[in-house]
Amino acid sequence: MDFVFKRIFGAEANQDVLISFLNAVFEDAGQPLIASLEILNPFLEKGALSDKMSVLDVKARTQSGMLVDVEIQLRDRREMETRTLFYWSKLFQGQLQEGDSYRRLHKA
Repeated sequence: MDFVFKRIFGAEANQDVLISFLNAVFEDAGQPLIASLEILNPFLEKGALSDKMSVLDVKARTQSGMLVDVEIQLRDRREMETRTLFYWSKLFQGQLQEGDSYRRLHKA
């Protein structure tokens, strides 16, 4: 199922499908709709050898700079809430390099 999900929503050729899906979610949440996005490498970089390796199902950046993680979960996993928070924190902190201003941060 993971493979099919990633082929549908994470492929450059299917950007329109991902945009339609995200706009349906954003509209329901009262968020601004998006016109375009860039599908990114789903690997969250490790800062040290001992850091946990993380691979998102679909990682994208909207035209406004917002980072989006789209995950599919078929089983009731009790750690989903903490895993989501962990992924979000990595997306958010990964936007800045040493010396960067916090004003450069975009929503994630």
